[in-house]
Amino acid sequence: MRCLAHGWRGEHEPNTQVAQQGLNDLKRLYRQRGRWFQGNLQVLKDFGRLNAPRLHGIRRLDVAISLGLPILQIVVGLALVLAIVLAVFFNVAYLPWGSPLLVVFFVQLSVGPTFLGVMVVGRGQGLSGLGTTLATAFPYLLYTWLMWPVVGIGIWKQLRGSTTWAKTEREVVAPTAA
Repeated sequence: MRCLAHGWRGEHEPNTQVAQQGLNDLKRLYRQRGRWFQGNLQVLKDFGRLNAPRLHGIRRLDVAISLGLPILQIVVGLALVLAIVLAVFFNVAYLPWGSPLLVVFFVQLSVGPTFLGVMVVGRGQGLSGLGTTLATAFPYLLYTWLMWPVVGIGIWKQLRGSTTWAKTEREVVAPTAA
């Protein structure tokens, strides 16, 4: 953000790769992603940099969306919790079951972005690409639902003033034969 505001160019490079180790347990994954979410909350103060003279057009929009995503996640998370509380304790319908079109609309809002996002995986591969997209979409949808606690963890860490940024410990991997 700071570099873009000073006129640097930032671009996505599809041919790069980063070797990372996946986390095999939820506790460490939540610790890592909670730390990341807290970092996203901490850079909200950079919204003022959107007015930098060298940051314009699509770059300004991209940065605004990136900075605003944590707020969107908080609003959606609170709306979800409120909807569940209203449905369970106050008998308010979770979905408008009397209107099939509205049910489809609201379900699409929930899962549509995930499916659209993973469609890139199967792009240009015909029917096999559609199969790849569907095979990728459901696990990714499960992952996105599994990540909801990260929002609460990050908010809690930020509210209590946590400043520890300890990295998530890695698993020991046995060396492979050459």
